[in-house]
Parts: sequence; structure tokens; C-alpha cells
Amino acid sequence: MKLILIILAILFTVGMAEAAPWLASNPDATAITQVEVEITFGGITTIVPGVYQVVGPDAKLLDLAGRPAGQYKFRVRWADINNWWSDYSDPFEPGKAGKAGLRLVQ
Repeated sequence: MKLILIILAILFTVGMAEAAPWLASNPDATAITQVEVEITFGGITTIVPGVYQVVGPDAKLLDLAGRPAGQYKFRVRWADINNWWSDYSDPFEPGKAGKAGLRLVQ
């Protein structure tokens, strides 16, 4: 459990894999069986199931390709093979830029 918390605290980053943006983390040596991602966007918080797929040096957690541009806050927790859940990670607050050449007008 301590290892999971340390890994969560180290680095959450939006990774690029297979030409698609992903929320990613460093892989964990324990058997991760479930991932939950708390997403806050536009003042609304939702919890969605994530994935745990190790690809090279990263562990993919959530595909971000279909998400609209804007400010996000992500928190992640996961369960091991015995169904023990970690605490939620510290918030990670990236922004997703809009497409080039587009303007927002009111």
C-alpha cells in the first residue's frame, strides 16, 4: 500500500501513446486490478473507471482523446488483487489546449 501511495505521489503526467493523449503514471509492481479516475471539469466532478495497461515505461490510466479543451483536475485511486483500494492521489491539474486556428467568442 505504501508503494502505491509513493508511486501516486511521484508523477502523474499526460502521456502520448499511439498518437493519443493518455493520463499515465509510473508502473507499480503489485497486481493492479481496478482503477478509478475522478475528473473535475467545468465545476462538475465525475468518477469513471480507468484502465491499467503498462506500455513501455508508463502505465496508461485513462484515454483523454475525446475530452473537450479546458482545465481539468484528475485524482486517481486503484485496487490490488485483494480488492484493497488506495487513497485518492493528490490532484493533477493539466489544461487541454484547443485546436490551432480556432477562437472562442461570446
